[in-house]
Amino acid sequence: MDQYVEQNIRIIGADLHYGRTTFAEAGGLIVSQSEMFNRMEIADAKSTRPSTRTWKRPAPGKREARKSGTATAPRSNAAVFRSKRCALFVDQLEELAVEYDQLFWVEDVDCIWVRLTSNVLAGLDRSAVFVLRLPLLPGEFVSAWAFWFDALALTWIGPRHTNFPDGSICAFDRRHGVWSIGDSLVALQDLYCQWAFRHLHNEVEGFWPGPQCAYFTLERILEFKPEEHCGCRRPSGTYADCCMSSDKIADVNLAAREFLPLHNWNIRKPPVSIARFALGDLEPLPKLSCLPFQKKLRYRLLTSCASGCFSEC
Repeated sequence: MDQYVEQNIRIIGADLHYGRTTFAEAGGLIVSQSEMFNRMEIADAKSTRPSTRTWKRPAPGKREARKSGTATAPRSNAAVFRSKRCALFVDQLEELAVEYDQLFWVEDVDCIWVRLTSNVLAGLDRSAVFVLRLPLLPGEFVSAWAFWFDALALTWIGPRHTNFPDGSICAFDRRHGVWSIGDSLVALQDLYCQWAFRHLHNEVEGFWPGPQCAYFTLERILEFKPEEHCGCRRPSGTYADCCMSSDKIADVNLAAREFLPLHNWNIRKPPVSIARFALGDLEPLPKLSCLPFQKKLRYRLLTSCASGCFSEC
């Protein structure tokens, strides 16, 4: 990995760890507070913004006949778009395509599948591929998966801060009101890119930067480093300064009985159909046996409170 990239990882990681503001620019590139301030000092806000890319409305996905028993019939666009939810997402996907130009989406009966890529960090030797499932039925939340992609392989980004059992992204606790359906998809995808950056930092620097949520003792014992933010319900500083001592003397068997049956015995991984879609295989579309428990500005502020995570978000 390039030395400049490693240095940037440390700088942005420190911003996240100490609660300083980070930014996302076009394509989901995460930018440190100091870098952003340097750009603003060099020129005024207008000249520091990257030039707007030429953009054409993306084609509304690939539509082909779907099998229903022995009969085959084309899908009805009217049956999909008459849903207000679908219309909302379609409008937001146009906005998302401006910021994330390597994007395509496909309509399905109960959802819209989206695939997009981001380099996450300038100069990084890999890209991140994200698969989003935008639900068209009531009572469901957006699900997303992420993979690192280079010339050799597609590698799932996980398991840390992913949902059980399907390995989907857990970038925030839904109960904190960070994002809800109807809010900007650009803002949501920015959070996913920041979440991917945190994984990158954990890989390079050896710890998860910034706030996180982990309410179960066993989860903290298995995953947390002493210097990380504690993830309990009332955190007070680092894990070492908060819950590490009490977790060490806790009854591990009791902690396991509380955690493992509710979390698929600590096993999580994305469905094969999701990985295939991430590689660009549109047929057949992913079918999930279970679901997670469920731009206006060129630079978008990312608040540290959005980085909290819970394994059942």
